Amino acid sequence: ALCGLCNASQSDAVLACAAAALGNLADDDENRIAIEKMGGLEPLVRLCSSSVSDAVLESAAAALANLAYNENNRKRIAQLSGIEPLVWLCAHSRSDSVLESASAALGNLAYYNDKNRIRIAETGG
Repeated sequence: ALCGLCNASQSDAVLACAAAALGNLADDDENRIAIEKMGGLEPLVRLCSSSVSDAVLESAAAALANLAYNENNRKRIAQLSGIEPLVWLCAHSRSDSVLESASAALGNLAYYNDKNRIRIAETGG
């Protein structure tokens, strides 16, 4: 249901809450795996690249940060082109909370993943 809300809702408040809920659930590795299997990574990456709401951007990036504690999710987020919007947010956002969440996500994506480290660097991170 939460993954569906992140895909279908037009309300910034609903999107921010749904992304935050996914991020809170991603505090456990079993949930991280389940969220990925339910297709939860794709809408979060999309929100990081398409939303203009700081609340949505913060929640989506924070959720990706938590999901990136899982090795397979780190690879999958990169495959979904999730690194580029996070680097863009770090370079262009004026919101401290968005900057904190996006930089945490990039840090977790780089953890024990040389391909992601290189891609982050090549993207300007």
